[in-house]
Amino acid sequence: MKLGYTIHEVQKGKDTIIAPGRVHPFDDQEHDDLARLGAIREPSRDEIALYEALLPAVEEEDPKKSPEREQLEAKATELGVKFQANTGDAALLKRIEEAEAKKAATTGTNPGDDTL
Repeated sequence: MKLGYTIHEVQKGKDTIIAPGRVHPFDDQEHDDLARLGAIREPSRDEIALYEALLPAVEEEDPKKSPEREQLEAKATELGVKFQANTGDAALLKRIEEAEAKKAATTGTNPGDDTL
């Protein structure tokens, strides 16, 4: 990724338009192509500093999920439990347990009990 300062309006994909006068990250090839066309230029140090200061603080997340998390998500999906990626494991487990209890109450069985 390279940062570029837009001189002209830049359209990225079908729905994304970047207005002139903005610092924006571009992939290397796209950056080089737009610079060659004169649509962007290298941002100054001050422009980069302002861009970085305005970025929301984001914690680095490990893109790989633990097997336990994958199991929780699979079970939640199976039960129709709604959750977001940032829902903690403990909160997700609680929602799963509540959904299992509700399901058991409506079917007359205990969670995990396959006997009739």
